[in-house]
Amino acid sequence: MRKLIAIVFICTLLVTCKKERPQMPVPTAIKTKIYTKVFVANQGFYQQNNASITLYDETQGLISSDYFKVKNPTTELGDIAQSISKIDSRYFVVVNNSSKIVVLDSNFLKTGEILNLLSPRYILPLSNNKAYVTDLKANKIAIINTATLQITGHINCSGWTEELILIDNFAYVTNYKKSYLYIVNTTTDAITDSIAITKGAEAIVADNSHNIWVLCTSIYNTEKKYLHKINHQTNTLVNTFEFAETQSPLQLKISKDKTKLYFINKNVFVMNTSDSQLPTNYLIDGTGKNYFGLALNPSNNNIYVSEIPPSNGNCKIHIHKNTGEAITTFDAGVFAQYILFDK
Repeated sequence: MRKLIAIVFICTLLVTCKKERPQMPVPTAIKTKIYTKVFVANQGFYQQNNASITLYDETQGLISSDYFKVKNPTTELGDIAQSISKIDSRYFVVVNNSSKIVVLDSNFLKTGEILNLLSPRYILPLSNNKAYVTDLKANKIAIINTATLQITGHINCSGWTEELILIDNFAYVTNYKKSYLYIVNTTTDAITDSIAITKGAEAIVADNSHNIWVLCTSIYNTEKKYLHKINHQTNTLVNTFEFAETQSPLQLKISKDKTKLYFINKNVFVMNTSDSQLPTNYLIDGTGKNYFGLALNPSNNNIYVSEIPPSNGNCKIHIHKNTGEAITTFDAGVFAQYILFDK
């Protein structure tokens, strides 16, 4: 009996003295930017001062149909909201026919304006509080101080300048009225070179293989439409894709990995940046719809395409997976064209 008690005591002691294994720390998940806020710039009707901004929350499916007015109830946004960009923590809304850029803080409250512009289109942030603003009528690109909200200079560029992108220290600027893609040295603020393309250049993107893509279209449908591929290391034309005369392409966009191009041509099409010809099969069927705006969510490559209804009223935004499968639809404002994705 004593031996049994002793054995039980020793076993109990061993169990009591056994050290617990230290727990391994749980690895911290790598955080990525999730773009859930979707700001839609609604141009509004020309000369009716009814531009607006729609806010859509992709995660919760919540909509604020006139978010600018909600946050700024005593202020009008203006006439024709052409584009919206986020620079640092502020939003810059380019209001074309009102000849200004409305500046909003991180809470979407208006804090100022950039005035004395003629017909601004798009803003490109550079460095040290500097940005370029293209213009439809000014025959020059405005240089903006985004801290003081002042125009600090201009770059002469005859014609209608549209979208622009930054690669290294050079801005590539499209010009709708001229047969050139202009290259601006952002250190000297001077045009240093140009690349011969066709007229009607309005959309521009860069891929992951040192190529720039420029979509040339025609508002009045009087000129042929082309998609140009340019090597930006040599500034030479690599390839030109010609659309049929009956086609009307618009809204060139590129995937997050910069390997696929998307554009509207009645339907929504996608092509690889390595393709040698334009796609013949559409990704999203636009039959019976008048597609107007296009954007890709950087978080998941969901495709946003706006549709102008026959009555020219408030647009609908259709959301599709990058496979083309429809997800949902929500209502935006009049002539919803430019879409900004934000965290």
